[in-house]
Order: sequence, then C-alpha cells, then structure tokens
Amino acid sequence: MQPTENTSRKIAANNPSENIRDGIQSIKEDGIQIGEAVIAQGHDTYNQMKSNSARYIKMLEKEVAEKPVQSIAIAIGAGMVLSLLLRRG
Repeated sequence: MQPTENTSRKIAANNPSENIRDGIQSIKEDGIQIGEAVIAQGHDTYNQMKSNSARYIKMLEKEVAEKPVQSIAIAIGAGMVLSLLLRRG
C-alpha cells in the first residue's frame, strides 16, 4: 500500500529536521551547479577577450608601423590631456 499525500505530509511534519537537511542539500547542489556555470562562462569570456586583445594589438602595431609620426603625436597629445585631467582631480 502506497502512502497517500496526507500520510506523506504527516511524515514530513513529524521530521522537520530531515526536511531542513534535504533543503540545505538541495541549496548546496544548486550553488555548486551555479558556481560551475559561472566558472565556465568566465573561462569562455577570458578566452574571447584574450583573442580580441591579440587582434587589436596586431591592428595597433600595423597602424603605428604605417604612420609612426602621427602615432607619436597622438600619444603625446593623449598624455598631455591625461596629465591635465589627473592634475585637476
């Protein structure tokens, strides 16, 4: 004979500490799954950013090689603006 829903509720009501343990275990398992998903997403994002940054560095190196004087002028101008902003702050 299988216990009815009412019997199950009575059993659960008679053992609240077991319900709490089951709830804590469930929360723990959910936390582990979420943590693993966050770590996997972090690795994917890191690899994507690493790939993108390598591509942008190559583009920048090419731009500097093609226009060295303009690149130096831009770097000096950016440095001056940055120093003025930092001095005021």
